[in-house]
Amino acid sequence: MKLTDLISQVRTDTKIEVKKARATEQAQDPARESTGDKVDISTGTQDMQKMREILANTPSVRAEMVDTLKRQIENGEYQVPSQELADKMLSSLFADEGIFRN
Repeated sequence: MKLTDLISQVRTDTKIEVKKARATEQAQDPARESTGDKVDISTGTQDMQKMREILANTPSVRAEMVDTLKRQIENGEYQVPSQELADKMLSSLFADEGIFRN
């Protein structure tokens, strides 16, 4: 999963959680008036907290993927897709040189 996809998902999840919390608060006491101090946590801060939680629960190594690849290499079954490898190498080179810009 790309980090940009993860950030987008976190933002969506955060918005849903905020909406649910507000709906619950209104359902519990719709006539409640706000008295006293109020603290609002910015969306960016909420996103960062959610990202930290997700990253803390994500293993740094996908053991099952590593085991599968080791087995394929040991059995001589692992084949490097040469065209894909060449494409990625060239894309990386061009990106480093600033030839392709999105």
